[in-house]
Amino acid sequence: MGRFSCWCTGCSGRNGHIYDQRGKNPAVVWNYVASGAFGKDALTGGTDMIVWGLAFHFIVALLWSAFFFAIYPALRRFVANPIGLGFCMG
Repeated sequence: MGRFSCWCTGCSGRNGHIYDQRGKNPAVVWNYVASGAFGKDALTGGTDMIVWGLAFHFIVALLWSAFFFAIYPALRRFVANPIGLGFCMG
């Protein structure tokens, strides 16, 4: 495992630790994502809303990745720098 992947793992671990220190539940994030489709009721929802939030997150990530994969050949002609391409992806 390279230094970069260890650094990223450390960051995600620290974020979870911050939630623990503040007494917050990180699942609230997924409730918030689900509230985009289900409204304010999702904010007080249980496990089902957390699962929906995760599902919506992965669906959006998959669609964005597929879109970028599809337009990559065209972008490659305009942006030669790999860092610039990463910036285009967001």
